[in-house]
Amino acid sequence: MDVRARLRKVREFDLYASLDRTTASFAGVDTGTSLGGRVKAVLSNPKKLALVVGVVGGFSAIVLLLLATGVLGDVYRAIYTAWPGRPWTHVMRDHPWIYVVLAVALVWLPFVLSPPTRWGRAFVSYVVFWVGFLGGHVFW
Repeated sequence: MDVRARLRKVREFDLYASLDRTTASFAGVDTGTSLGGRVKAVLSNPKKLALVVGVVGGFSAIVLLLLATGVLGDVYRAIYTAWPGRPWTHVMRDHPWIYVVLAVALVWLPFVLSPPTRWGRAFVSYVVFWVGFLGGHVFW
């Protein structure tokens, strides 16, 4: 398979539609069902609700354990020591253009890799990233 065929295959893959089908299947509803309808479907099913609560609770417990033991800070320190050598907060304050490059890449990639009808979702993803990134790294 040549490079063009691989790129065409990547272009034809619709991540958002795949995610839409997966969440609809998990909730046990039709693909076009709204997020509220999916939430209601999961809340009304005790087994699925227990699975969601278990996953969220388990992940939260792991993060809290890593935070309490100081391992989470050590992991972050190991990552920023390897690259770029100091905490991301300082890097973003000194070089704010890095954010612009990341934001453009994060908007451009979903636009290229998803059909134009999914552009609204990609834009919402960008806005969420923008708020989280600024709040977490620049103004923290």
